[in-house]
Amino acid sequence: MTWAGHNALVGTNTSRAGFCVVRVETQDGGVLIKLLINDDVLQCSTERVRTVTDVDAAVQVVSEFLTAFMRRSQGCGRTKQTE
Repeated sequence: MTWAGHNALVGTNTSRAGFCVVRVETQDGGVLIKLLINDDVLQCSTERVRTVTDVDAAVQVVSEFLTAFMRRSQGCGRTKQTE
């Protein structure tokens, strides 16, 4: 995936960075939710796509991504929270 904000995500510090993009499309009788997930913006090979049709399932995927990312990031650069 290439987009204008990608360079901003990579940055210049040694912190680990990842992303989860949620794309929603309307369909007959519902929605199609695609989640593009990358645990490390410096490695395109870690990118994966999950497709769901249920909002709760999409929220669960995002929650799992954030939980796993934070667990793997412990000790890998800063884990500063923004307010």
